[in-house]
Amino acid sequence: MSLKGTPPPNHPSEPQWWDGPTESHRAWKRDGCPGSYWDASTWYDLAMATNHEEARTLGEDQRDLAELLDTDGRAAIAKARELEKLSDDDQFQAFRAGILIDAGAAARDQKAIAEGIATYDRLLGRDANVAEWRYCMANGHIALAELERSADRAQVDWLVETLPGRQLARRDFWLVGRDEKAARELRGRALVNLGNSLSHGGRWIEALDCYA
Repeated sequence: MSLKGTPPPNHPSEPQWWDGPTESHRAWKRDGCPGSYWDASTWYDLAMATNHEEARTLGEDQRDLAELLDTDGRAAIAKARELEKLSDDDQFQAFRAGILIDAGAAARDQKAIAEGIATYDRLLGRDANVAEWRYCMANGHIALAELERSADRAQVDWLVETLPGRQLARRDFWLVGRDEKAARELRGRALVNLGNSLSHGGRWIEALDCYA
C-alpha cells in the first residue's frame, strides 16, 4: 500500500465519503507518532485494494480510536486490543500500535506499550525501511523507561535498569535521523529525541551534537 500520491480531485473511483482528518486526527499526528493515521491517499489505496465498505468500516474504527485517545486512554487501549484481528493491513496495525503506545503512556500501562512495541517490531521484520514505524517503536521504548521513574528511586538505579530499552531507542532514533529517504521533519524529530535521551543519561555533549 502506497502512502504517496493523492488521487485526482474528481477521480471516478475516488471514495467520496472521505472528508479528511478531523481536528482530533490532526492533533494526534502533531503530538503522537507520525504516519500512524492514514491520510487521504492511503484511504484511496485501501479502498481500491479492498472495497469501499471495508475501508469505511476500518475508517470508523480508526476515528473512534483517535477520539478515545483524546478522552480515555484505558478505553483506547481496550478498543485497540479488540480490533487486533479486524484487519492484517500493515498501516492499520501500525495505527493500532501507535494507539497502544500513546494511550499506554498516558494510562501508565506498561503492558500496552510493550504490545505496541512488539507490533512495530513485527511490522519492521517484514519491511525494515519504514522510518515512521521505527521512530514510533523507539518512542515506545522511551515511554517504558519513563514509567520506571519515581520520586523515591535513585537516578543512577533508573539509568542502569532502563539502559537496555533506552539503548534500543537511541539506535532507532539514530537510524531514522540518518535515513535520507525519510521525511526531513521526521529525521529532525528523531535526532531531537535522541538528544533528549542522551541528555537524560548525562551525556550532554553528545546531546548537543544531535540538537545541532
